[in-house]
Amino acid sequence: MSIDLNNNSLYAEFKDARPSWALVGCALSIGIIANFIEYRMAATITSLSVFGMGGIAISMFFTGIDRLFCVVAAEMHSKIDKRLYLGTITIICAIFCAMLIYTLFLTAQLLAGVMITGCIVDIVQGPSGNFFALTTLYINLVTSAVYAIVGIAVRMKTASSIAPQSATNRRILRCLFAIIALNMGGYILNTGYVVLLRPAITWPVTAWFWQVITAIPLNISAASNGPILYFTSSEYRREFHSAFPCVFQKASKPTQRMLKTITLKRKVADMPKN
Repeated sequence: MSIDLNNNSLYAEFKDARPSWALVGCALSIGIIANFIEYRMAATITSLSVFGMGGIAISMFFTGIDRLFCVVAAEMHSKIDKRLYLGTITIICAIFCAMLIYTLFLTAQLLAGVMITGCIVDIVQGPSGNFFALTTLYINLVTSAVYAIVGIAVRMKTASSIAPQSATNRRILRCLFAIIALNMGGYILNTGYVVLLRPAITWPVTAWFWQVITAIPLNISAASNGPILYFTSSEYRREFHSAFPCVFQKASKPTQRMLKTITLKRKVADMPKN
C-alpha cells in the first residue's frame, strides 16, 4: 500500500458501495469489513510482532558470520566467552529492532486516521517500510555473500582433507546451498519486489496483491531452516529424534489432564440420581 490517502479512498470504495446480499455475506465471512482498522491502533497492537520481525534478517546475518567464524578459525571460536559473544550479537539485533519500532511510530504520526486492513504489508509502510525493506534487502544480500564465502572456505578444506572429513564437508556444502536457495531466496525476492518494483505500481490493490504473492516464498523460507537441517545433518536428526518425544510428552500433559477432568465430569453427570 502507498503512503498517501489511497488507503482511505480504498476504504471509502468498500464502505460506500452497494453490493448484493451475497457479496455482503462473503465479505463478512472472510472478515473484509471487520479488518479495516485505523493505522495508529494497528501499529500499537502489532508493535511487538514488528519488533520480532525486524530481527529476522540481522540474526540470519550473524548466523552466517558465526558459521564463517567456525570454519575459518574453529579453535578461536571454541575458546571465546560464549555469553559475551552471544550477548553482543543479541544487543546489536535488539538495537536494529528498536530502530524499526521507532520508524513505525513515526509512520503512525504521518498516517493518523488512515484505515488499513491490518496486514503486515499495510503496517510496515512509509518511513518504516522504506527503512525495513532497504536494510533487509542489503542485509540479505550480504548474508548470501557470507554464506558463499563459507562455501568457498569449506570447499578449499574439502580438497585437502581426508575421506571422512571430506564427506562431512560435502554435507555442509549441500546445507549451505539449500540455505541460500530456500532460506534466503524468499526474503530476497520479497524485499527486492518492495524496493525495486513496488514504487512503479500506482494502483494500491495491484501492489498489495503482488506483495502477498511474493510473501508466499518468504513464508516458505521462514519455515525451511528446520527441514534443511533435518535432511542434511545426521547430528540434527539424531538430536531431534532424541528430544522430540520428551518435548511432545511434556506439551501433551496439560491436554491429558484436561481430558481426564472432562471424562470424570461426564461420568459424574451420567451417574443415576436418587
